[in-house]
Amino acid sequence: MNTASRRARRGTWYEYINGGRRLGLFSRSRNKSEGESTPESPGPAVGSQPRFGHAAFTPDDVEDARRGHPAVTLEAFAHERGLTSIGQAIHNGFTATQPAWPDYTFNVSVGALPSGRFGLVSHELLELAAVEGGVRQGGALFDVRVVTRRSASEFVGFVKERPNEPFAANAVWVPSTAVHVRTPEIAPLPPITVKRKVMQGFLRDPVLDDYGVPGYMMPGGRGLDDGFVAAVAERLRPYLPQRNDPWIRLEATHGVVSLAVNGYRADPGDLDHLIQLAEGIANALSELAPDSPQVAFSTLGPEAGAAPWPTGMLRPHPLLVNQYAEEAKRLGMHNEDVTHLLTIARHRPMPGLPSGVLAGNFPGTSTMCRLVWTEQGGRTSGVEVNRRNAQ
Repeated sequence: MNTASRRARRGTWYEYINGGRRLGLFSRSRNKSEGESTPESPGPAVGSQPRFGHAAFTPDDVEDARRGHPAVTLEAFAHERGLTSIGQAIHNGFTATQPAWPDYTFNVSVGALPSGRFGLVSHELLELAAVEGGVRQGGALFDVRVVTRRSASEFVGFVKERPNEPFAANAVWVPSTAVHVRTPEIAPLPPITVKRKVMQGFLRDPVLDDYGVPGYMMPGGRGLDDGFVAAVAERLRPYLPQRNDPWIRLEATHGVVSLAVNGYRADPGDLDHLIQLAEGIANALSELAPDSPQVAFSTLGPEAGAAPWPTGMLRPHPLLVNQYAEEAKRLGMHNEDVTHLLTIARHRPMPGLPSGVLAGNFPGTSTMCRLVWTEQGGRTSGVEVNRRNAQ
């Protein structure tokens, strides 16, 4: 094999691991010197290369990808802007758009953003699924290292579910920086994902070049109404063209708007601009929510299931619907359609999408109240697989 071929092969690793032991298939190491120890945990370890797959969207991000964690901190940036640094964490207000596990987050900072909205800024590992040693991701990837974890039984056709834990998936993890903005007004809207345009097959997702936002597409948006896609593009037109990042992704779901770019960003001006755009997009998308008439809080809404459902809005989990009805009977309260809450509390502080609402006097009180259950999105509500497929 010539030198060029050997270099080309170094871009991707394949390791088949059984209970932490390598089975010897394609087991090789890029930069491991003699006597170098291997970390026990698959997670990031300072000063050593992590045992999970990695990739980068640009050559400039390769070193961070190999390290498995950022070499910079955002504490000074957060302090100067009145944000609170909370380290590695999944904040309950942003579960829908943050990564699945705290292990994938770094330098998380939360607090009021300049517009007054509650927000979160963090460095994140973006998970991209890998299948048979390849990554299903349109666009360029650099320094791809795929770690395929297989038990011995899988070699004879018995496939087991992956453990429900960090870095257990057959995937690569890519450095990114994200701003998440609480935007409860968008709850009635369908989930929205926008990213850089890539080549597509016969079944094409909407390409926003057709709507005045060149270079972008809406993954998973084939079922969306053309008028809605046009309205989204109109709101994004003043903002997305301001960025020239090689990889950028916008998500809007479960009352959160998230704007993410490649690499671990630390330049204050760059971060401020990213926050400014995320807030601007959040405010713009909130304009797409249907107008809500002014209704007194004490006004009861229709029975659950009796009101028209907003087009594309995610529905409550079917296993819970009957339980809400039973709880309403037990407490002697009104099982109210969740869409009424969107009318009377458009700027409600609770995160997530309302899943169930009971209205009336709570037993033992004479005060009108509402008991509200919400679904947070992300890994907690079973939609994380769909998110990964739209990366």
